[in-house]
Amino acid sequence: TGPLPRIGPAAISLADQTLVAPPVFVHITEQSWAEGTVDETRPPVPTNWRRPEALLPPTRLLGTGRGLADLREPALRGREVVRDVLWRALKDVCEDSGVRVSLLRGPSGYGKTRLAWWLSYRAHELGLAFPLMGNYEETRGPGCGVGPMLERLFSCFELEGEKRTDRIRQRIPGMVSADHLAEFGALMSPDGTYAVDGTRVTFTNEEEKFTALLHLVQRLGERRPVLLFFDDLQWGDEAMRFVHHALTRMPRLPLHIVGTIRDDVPHSVAGVELQRLVTDCEATQQMTIGPLDDEAQAALITAWLPLEPGALNALIRRSAGSPLFAAELVRHWARTGALVVTNDGFRVRDDADETLPDGLRS
Repeated sequence: TGPLPRIGPAAISLADQTLVAPPVFVHITEQSWAEGTVDETRPPVPTNWRRPEALLPPTRLLGTGRGLADLREPALRGREVVRDVLWRALKDVCEDSGVRVSLLRGPSGYGKTRLAWWLSYRAHELGLAFPLMGNYEETRGPGCGVGPMLERLFSCFELEGEKRTDRIRQRIPGMVSADHLAEFGALMSPDGTYAVDGTRVTFTNEEEKFTALLHLVQRLGERRPVLLFFDDLQWGDEAMRFVHHALTRMPRLPLHIVGTIRDDVPHSVAGVELQRLVTDCEATQQMTIGPLDDEAQAALITAWLPLEPGALNALIRRSAGSPLFAAELVRHWARTGALVVTNDGFRVRDDADETLPDGLRS
């Protein structure tokens, strides 16, 4: 098929200025598009996470969008300072400064998880980091923890034996020894045991498991850093112990750990102590996420589904800075037919049901 054609500025659309042709990357922000492409193993890291502004605002047709309100994810708005801090930490990791930990804490509904998802998505979009996501729940379910996180990574939920081993080998760059393949397989095994080509690994303690996970991060990070996102760490003592293990045992790994912690639910005594150990480390930064300001809340709602001024202001007051509450209430209105079209945007019908959906409280 011949070599790839040289990609110049004219080939980059205004809507997406991050087009790449691996392993050649287009310069972003600091350098002129006219300089062309760069032959590097990693793309350059922008100092600014912001997207280029579109020359023209998107065209919006009056009265459209209700049917998609239940499917669309509202774009992130506001939180500029927090996003700057998160981006600087990721940039430090990309520039070989070792493990960094960013903890986002606060009550439910203010956008902690959304911020972590935004960072993971933006870093992956620009080719800067390899994202992983693990979650925890108050009553631990089958999708919680390290094992399910890695099964999602390798897409091997229903694979066993040699098929699972082959999938792990395919997803990891370079040659992988039987010892490491067995380690990585054991991380996903409920009993911590896995065998490859006569090599059997059985974890006898948590430290061995954490070391194996760091070996996997090391392999994945050979091409670009790993961005590891743990959601709801107030229920994830296992994850907090791993974070402390990474900070103290392998602090030079190219790893950015982002975790969310809810402050409106009880924490175990052990969990509080683990949080203290992690936050006392120099490589850890902690930020409190409070209510979203009215301007950002208005921008978020308007970009998602435009409401007429009266309905918009009422929703902002009622949501009290919670993007989750605002989004769920708009979805509820769309599902129940409570929105009607006006020349200024959607209005809530006067006879609309005032009952909130289950799990949503003002």
